[in-house]
Amino acid sequence: MKTKILIILLVSIFKIIYAQPVTVTFQQGVNGYTGCKSVDISDLNLVPGNNGTTFGDGNNDWCIGKLHGRPGFGYDISPLLRFENLNIPTNALVTGATLTLTHVMWEIPSSRVKGRYLNAGWTGDITDPNGGITNAPVGWERRMPNTPWSAPGGNGEGTDLIAGKYFWSPPDSSIMPSNGEVTYNIPLDLSVVQNWVTNPASNHGFKLQVDAINVHIYYRQPQRPDVLKRPKLAITYTIPTGINNNTEIPTEYYLEQNYPNPFNPVTKINYGMPSADNVKLTVYNSIGMEIEILQNGFKPSGNHSITFNADDYPSGIYFYRLETRDFSETKKMTIIK
Repeated sequence: MKTKILIILLVSIFKIIYAQPVTVTFQQGVNGYTGCKSVDISDLNLVPGNNGTTFGDGNNDWCIGKLHGRPGFGYDISPLLRFENLNIPTNALVTGATLTLTHVMWEIPSSRVKGRYLNAGWTGDITDPNGGITNAPVGWERRMPNTPWSAPGGNGEGTDLIAGKYFWSPPDSSIMPSNGEVTYNIPLDLSVVQNWVTNPASNHGFKLQVDAINVHIYYRQPQRPDVLKRPKLAITYTIPTGINNNTEIPTEYYLEQNYPNPFNPVTKINYGMPSADNVKLTVYNSIGMEIEILQNGFKPSGNHSITFNADDYPSGIYFYRLETRDFSETKKMTIIK
């Protein structure tokens, strides 16, 4: 396990005050938003003479996965999706992020979409050399067989994708009828979305793949005529509004809920003591196993704060417990990666 750096503030003199959380949603054509872009990429040169180009695609549904367009020969299709122009203040703290997708049809039970976060730029405004479509929000980028896609400035999947960052749609237990639909709300990695807000130039969106072999599934995409079934991004955030002097000695022991929660990978835990005491602050996993001791020793009276870095721990439910000679309390926290 790699060494952690725990930022421990023995007495928190000043405390940042945050506004109430705000949730904003982004969906193509809703409330004037037009920043949703998508491009389909394939490992097959579908049109001779246009290798590596893009062109407009008017389909209403994404086909994600393996298609068999020629006898004995298949090709993979993976959409790229990005919500740009988020216009969230760069000093905002992101506390939640959800991608909503409408699943139309699949071929086998338990097939689902695997999402990867992109680390290289791509364009969603394209020109169709065959049909004359310009500024279309969706298109094809074709590659010859066995040649990996590489965005401008990227180098295949090694640098096009953010290493170690994934998300999945929930698995399904039965085959969906051809006219059926299921809507999924998929939690996103908060550290990635936070970076989109802090540094908007880093927002390159997602690549969608099927988490199954030799099948394809269908999802609604951004140019659907039924607007409310288009992909949607929801982000919850709060912004600092001031600083409060926090030097007053508390009249009783307390343990606050960690913030943010859920979190990835860093959260803050505040507690207070009316008198000096020995303190132990411990983190446990969902089965009650001790995984880390954040503090263990004598602390003066006052308000205290510690930052917990969960970079080494997987997603899930965890507990943290504060113990002193005269007080103990346990609270629950959630890691989402």
